[in-house]
Amino acid sequence: MFESLLIELDKNLGSAERMLSRVPAHACTTAIQSMCVQSYIFLTHAAFEYFIEEVAQEAVNYATKRCKDDQIITKSLLCLVTSNIVNAPADISRAALNEQVTRNLLDSAADYKRAFNLIKRKNNGIKAENQKNLLIPAGIDPEVVDLTTFNALNTYGDKRGDIAHTFLAIRTEYTKSSVLTDTNIIRLGLDLYVAELRRSAADRF
Repeated sequence: MFESLLIELDKNLGSAERMLSRVPAHACTTAIQSMCVQSYIFLTHAAFEYFIEEVAQEAVNYATKRCKDDQIITKSLLCLVTSNIVNAPADISRAALNEQVTRNLLDSAADYKRAFNLIKRKNNGIKAENQKNLLIPAGIDPEVVDLTTFNALNTYGDKRGDIAHTFLAIRTEYTKSSVLTDTNIIRLGLDLYVAELRRSAADRF
């Protein structure tokens, strides 16, 4: 699971890094150099956002398929079901939720998959809330799996939002060295997310 998405992520990160080939490591002295660094942040942020969305989608698809095809209930599936119950609208009665859970899991799993698809379509970012909204239904709590990665993604999301408003300005606080360090930390941490998603998909109940 997830191998092709990991390959695609590494390819996208490598392509983005080529923008920094002529940028000094520790300082931006021209507007062009600063724009290259800021463009790198935009592109890598988009790559991370797409990756998290797609690994979560693949995990949800796999969990519901195993339930439908093999009648296997995994930790991933239970996370999908329970996260939808916890996040149910306030106007849905507890009795309706209980009925939804206790009826044929094959049917309800398909409903919960559709609910996840809506969450994914509405996602816009990699900050703490975005990570939890996508990954908890897929089988993991990213904050528990690796707090360093969780916080690094959240901070990177803040940076992306910050530069969106000042793109043409020279930003001395963002350097080639610092952003490469940020993305390397996140990339290594995403391997931990993936490893835990795989374990969640394999755990049976």
